[in-house]
Amino acid sequence: MFRKIVPCGLVGKTATSLVKELGYTFSEQSGRGIEGAASIITDISTTRVIDDVLSCFSSTFHVRVVPLETISPESFEFIKRYLD
Repeated sequence: MFRKIVPCGLVGKTATSLVKELGYTFSEQSGRGIEGAASIITDISTTRVIDDVLSCFSSTFHVRVVPLETISPESFEFIKRYLD
């Protein structure tokens, strides 16, 4: 599905999907075909993806990730107002 995408201009590298990166396989859906694939995709929550990304970022760069509002409530409120 993603074979023709050149991620970030890195020729020879391939794009992937959250389904693959999170370790889901279609066989886990007991051969339910496309319906099984759809249920896998809807099982991937934004919260889970954010948690996984933050965890990997933290371990890769050896940093502790903390919520912005705990270190700068003013910045958090400014960004929140901007995004609303």
